[in-house]
Amino acid sequence: MLSDMSPNLSGIAFKDQEASLELVEKAFQFSKEVLKKGGGLVVKIFPGPSMGPLKNEMKKYFKNRETYIPEATRNTSDEVYLVATGFQRTT
Repeated sequence: MLSDMSPNLSGIAFKDQEASLELVEKAFQFSKEVLKKGGGLVVKIFPGPSMGPLKNEMKKYFKNRETYIPEATRNTSDEVYLVATGFQRTT
């Protein structure tokens, strides 16, 4: 599953990071409902203080997790991608 969602940016870093996190959390929640065992999730996020807890939560559901910054990303952009593979359902 791929989510390239981005909030309407305000120019206020903390606000934009939190809005981005909210979208990623929605995509993550949806992925837990629809992914089959072994599936993957790629989400775009503006990193901030809440990214660590999100990555820890993803660890419960995915065997592999990476933070990826594509070469095509502009130098002025803070966006990164979280790539999670090996989905496993928990009960």
